[in-house]
Amino acid sequence: MFTRYHWFKGYKLHLCTAAEGIALSHVWTTANRNDAAVAPELLVSLQQWDIELVLGDAAYDSEKVQQTVEQAGILLISPINCRNSEERKDAYGRVLSVFLKTRFGNGCLGFAAG
Repeated sequence: MFTRYHWFKGYKLHLCTAAEGIALSHVWTTANRNDAAVAPELLVSLQQWDIELVLGDAAYDSEKVQQTVEQAGILLISPINCRNSEERKDAYGRVLSVFLKTRFGNGCLGFAAG
């Protein structure tokens, strides 16, 4: 990917799925598009499915994404993105990886943290 000149090489699929693997919403973008820029569109589309909890990776740790999920009434659990300038103060993102490594967390969510 050549972001300096705003070129891109390839495409990226942003996908929200149910725990069973059923696709609920998706967005195709160029490979140089930031995940956090697409997240609000994906998360708002989940309202039609009455989703209350979303698991995301560190790319979704942004103020705009947090505002979107709060307005939609969705709880977003994601690790803290160390590249953000200000460290997030809330605790839920800090404990997800630890929770997934427990038997209870693995049983509740159906997968183990890598």
